Amino acid sequence: MNKKILGYRLVVLLALIPLGSSQAQNRYEEQILAQLEATSAVFISAGYTPIMGDGGTLDHQYYEDYSVNLISGVEYGIVGVCDEDCSDLDLALFDGYGDLVTQDESADDIPVVEFTVIQSGEFTLRVTMYRCDNNPCYYGVGLYGR
Repeated sequence: MNKKILGYRLVVLLALIPLGSSQAQNRYEEQILAQLEATSAVFISAGYTPIMGDGGTLDHQYYEDYSVNLISGVEYGIVGVCDEDCSDLDLALFDGYGDLVTQDESADDIPVVEFTVIQSGEFTLRVTMYRCDNNPCYYGVGLYGR
């Protein structure tokens, strides 16, 4: 449950590289890469450009915070995915004051939020592993802009 800068990791160079060139270490990472490649295609076909991606592992009911710098007027999309042992992953975005900007807390394993911020600045993206049946669960998250 720490805060870190949203950046690239091996697990989720996801939407930014083709699956065939990935170096996934296990089947869970392969699942994340495949899902993110598929969701990336959807965002790209809608006119978005991949900005950043990251991922890792979380236990049931744990979360990871990422610091992201966003620019006012840009349309953003964020997608999260998780492995076969996860059935509910949630996303929430908070502004610099800690106020909720947008969220997807639906009971699903592919949360998606699309939004435009009205003020540029540093935001916090929270990825919550709401339901993981076999700890830890792998997850990945992609940030897109247009």
